[in-house]
Amino acid sequence: MNKLTAALCLTILLLGCQDKPQDQTTQTASTPNPQYDEKYCDGDKPKDDIKTGAYNGDPISQVKMGSIYDFGKCGTQDLLVAEQWYQKAVDQDFAPAQLALGSFYASDEFYKENGKYDIDKALLWLEKASASSGSESAVAMMYLGAIYSDEQYGTKDLEKAKSWLTKSADKGNAEAKEMLADLQ
Repeated sequence: MNKLTAALCLTILLLGCQDKPQDQTTQTASTPNPQYDEKYCDGDKPKDDIKTGAYNGDPISQVKMGSIYDFGKCGTQDLLVAEQWYQKAVDQDFAPAQLALGSFYASDEFYKENGKYDIDKALLWLEKASASSGSESAVAMMYLGAIYSDEQYGTKDLEKAKSWLTKSADKGNAEAKEMLADLQ
């Protein structure tokens, strides 16, 4: 698991932030995943309150649904469904969803499923999240720094990495401070 994936898991947990829409089918194969989380699941399904909230347009519940399918929290990982739920929350201009979707496009899981990262989309959504006034701003800045500091994304630019990590560290992000120190 790369740093972006680990940080996304933490971010979604901090959100306190559900189920595959019944009227949608996926074109991707579902993958069993042992990361079961009873906080979000009843058996192999998302909890009813999360599903209901997501279907009723609650962006926090929609991010939770994205997380459930992104990380296989109820036993099945389905990245297409995860992306759809994240996008529904992003469409409401919900900054934590922008952070989640940007991180999703730069995740190892996305790479394994698609054979590449979608760095353009990752940068777009992370930059939007970084401009927010919430706590996700510093995390998005850290992710941007991570993307620009790592050759695996094809975007290595140490000046941009240092700039984003400094902004994140200035907002009190201890992990960004550590990453910045590693670049020095």
